[in-house]
Amino acid sequence: MKMTITGITCKATVSTVESTDNLFLLIQADAGPPARYPLTGSVDMKVGSEMTLPDGGYAVNFDYGVVVTGYDLDSLLLLNLDSPDFLFNLSVNTTSQSATQTLTFCKNQGEGTSEYVVTYEISSS
Repeated sequence: MKMTITGITCKATVSTVESTDNLFLLIQADAGPPARYPLTGSVDMKVGSEMTLPDGGYAVNFDYGVVVTGYDLDSLLLLNLDSPDFLFNLSVNTTSQSATQTLTFCKNQGEGTSEYVVTYEISSS
């Protein structure tokens, strides 16, 4: 089977200081090693931003399931040395269908809530 991520839109950022999430994804198929997108760095996401994906979307083949996790890599001073903060998680399997899902994560009470809309397609090839 194949999952193709066709769109990711930011509706709310978890960052309360910068109002920008520095988004990157880890995509793991069938409990194998994760793939990172983008390969290096991150994508600046503000409210209303759409993540730039490859033409046709980001595709991953799987036999059992796929887990997509979004992380925020931001720090006021040490962007390259910061450990990432969790933003959202999406899991699909062989019974999943194409969908648009709104994924909301509340970091801690009073520390901001991320909200992302992820659109993906599931196909048999």
